[in-house]
Amino acid sequence: MAVVKISELPAMQTIAGSDILPIVDTSETETKKVTKQMLLTDIDASEVKIGDLSEATQINDADYLIINQSGTNKKISKANARFASGDEISIGTTQPSEEEKLWINPNEVPSGQGSYISNTYGTSQVTGYSQEFINGDVLFSGSNASGSITLNYSANNYKRLKIFFHDANSRYQSQEVYFVNDTDIDLSSFQSTSQNARLMNRVIHINGKNLTTIISGYVLFNSLTRIDDNNLIIIDKIIGYK
Repeated sequence: MAVVKISELPAMQTIAGSDILPIVDTSETETKKVTKQMLLTDIDASEVKIGDLSEATQINDADYLIINQSGTNKKISKANARFASGDEISIGTTQPSEEEKLWINPNEVPSGQGSYISNTYGTSQVTGYSQEFINGDVLFSGSNASGSITLNYSANNYKRLKIFFHDANSRYQSQEVYFVNDTDIDLSSFQSTSQNARLMNRVIHINGKNLTTIISGYVLFNSLTRIDDNNLIIIDKIIGYK
């Protein structure tokens, strides 16, 4: 048989799993054969250098990841990637710092589905994905009808606050405000009956960790209008979101 260079051999357009490639066994200094299927099955992940791969700027639905499922190499697209029931995502092995957050886009979560996020240090259940972040920081929790509150953290660290409060008639509600530091916030509640109506109001000012009441009171509407400066708005909780 005439000597033919490998570069002079005809190109093979399709490689079947049973097609054969020559391979040198360095442990025996001998040339052997290996099939395409054997070659791909016997790849050790430790031999693949991630640093040698080019970086993808985004993952499209049609892109694939290679996974090993029960000893068999398979591919899965981004669009079909799902975790089986009971599977978990582990992030590190130590307690996360206060600044470390896990973001879930509520627009990407199927309607009506909840999820658990857990670690060694506690478990919290997310049921509605109504918050921009899974966990907000509690700046205040209690029952405040007085003029001032010292918050646990500075409002300057947050883009949004959610203030929970109720009035003297136990009507509970909440109010969300954005970019709240050094800002006046109006908390109001209105109650009416067949005999009268009452507008209750409390204007607060938040600057850093300090919450102060600027003005409070109510107006009672009946046969005679009455104005009173007694505060009837009680703050129950304040949560900050970054």
